[in-house]
Amino acid sequence: MDKTRIIQIGTGLHGLHWIKTILSMEDVELGAIVDMSVDNLEMARSLLGGKPVPAYTDYNKALQETTADIAVVVTPPGTHKKIMEDMLKAGLHVIMEKPISLDWSESVEMADVADKSGKYVMISQNYRWNPTIQAVKAAVDSNVVGRIEEVEWLFARNHTASSSFVEWRKQMEEMFMKEMCIHHFDLMRYLLGANAVSVYAESASPSWNFLDSNGSVSAIIRFEPEVMVHYYGSFINRGTDTPWHGYFRLIGSEGAIESYDDTPCIIRLDGSRQRIPLPDMTYTGLKYSLVEMLNSIREGRKPMTHIGDNLHSWEIACRAVESIKEERRIRFT
Repeated sequence: MDKTRIIQIGTGLHGLHWIKTILSMEDVELGAIVDMSVDNLEMARSLLGGKPVPAYTDYNKALQETTADIAVVVTPPGTHKKIMEDMLKAGLHVIMEKPISLDWSESVEMADVADKSGKYVMISQNYRWNPTIQAVKAAVDSNVVGRIEEVEWLFARNHTASSSFVEWRKQMEEMFMKEMCIHHFDLMRYLLGANAVSVYAESASPSWNFLDSNGSVSAIIRFEPEVMVHYYGSFINRGTDTPWHGYFRLIGSEGAIESYDDTPCIIRLDGSRQRIPLPDMTYTGLKYSLVEMLNSIREGRKPMTHIGDNLHSWEIACRAVESIKEERRIRFT
């Protein structure tokens, strides 16, 4: 069977993770790498192990000189619309990193373009694809504590990684919300199997904040049909850090499903605790995202986190920023 060929656009720090992922998969091959930065391309070449993968600073030239089936786009969100449109015109399916773009209305336009293209555009929401989340999802779907009606979610990390503070991230409005909290909002939708209907949010910049924008956020999010989520997130934590997907409690009429330190469990009304076994997963994280795209192409269906679906996750972040600015609860239309 011929391997699926991939052009990767963007070889910065997260782009290197994607290159490692692609190189580790047997049924795909890297057809070309693209980045405007020669330094980034040199870092990428160091991972190739001598493989003759052509490198370009212009993706148009890469499209002219190489054949591919999928474009993996790991570039700043402000560049996504143009790159996505050009990849679709060239006949490629597209995997993009979140967020979809910097602007809500532009994101809606992009989803419409993708829907009409005849190709698939997937937003990689890799936090869904780990054993803890999959275990909790199975428990929720089996209704073990009744219908979930309240959720408590805490995310707190002192995130000092320099990769988060490149110039384009520094310039983002409410960067923490749009770059990080989007992961948790997507997990909420996934676990609940529902979309949000309103949000009220506030953000803060305490004296120790080292970010260029607010470093913590609180939000009350209501999901259909009647679920209330209390969310607190911080990128400037003092104290114990949570896992990247956070600590959370999903509360139903018959108990709660809790996940602390990657040990999900069911808490019954009598106080008894039952550990939820973690599933064995052949693929997790970025590998799962890539396999999901490959399977969707083979099966002729949209991938689970296609751009149209991801709009619902991205809208929570965008409306939360709107709520912060206008100091009011925002209802989704």
